[in-house]
Amino acid sequence: MPPASSEVSAAASDPGPQRVLHALAVFELSKGALALAAVAAAGELVHWEHSHALDTLLARLPVSIEGHAARILLRAAGMLDGHRLGDLEMLASGYAALRAVEGIGLWLGRAWGQWIALISALSYLPWEIWG
Repeated sequence: MPPASSEVSAAASDPGPQRVLHALAVFELSKGALALAAVAAAGELVHWEHSHALDTLLARLPVSIEGHAARILLRAAGMLDGHRLGDLEMLASGYAALRAVEGIGLWLGRAWGQWIALISALSYLPWEIWG
């Protein structure tokens, strides 16, 4: 359970926990930025011819073109159109906003930032159990 706000302010005098919170904050903000960058890259795929763009991308990545990851990427790109891209952009924007709020809360050492981090981490639990 995240500490109460009085415990957070008491921990602020010790730089160790503050460094951990700052590192987590940067990590969460980076995940949000990465999600937005991935959607921007997907948007470029809609405007390019899929096969040319993917051939270029796969040639630069350290993956086999015949491999499992490449097949998943090719299948996903084939299903990408303007409407689905809009849905993906909205989903990624919400994800990035959540990560930004979480990161800011953690950076400032606020209890609500730690609560968001806890709830966010627990939201993955069902997939871990049943996956």
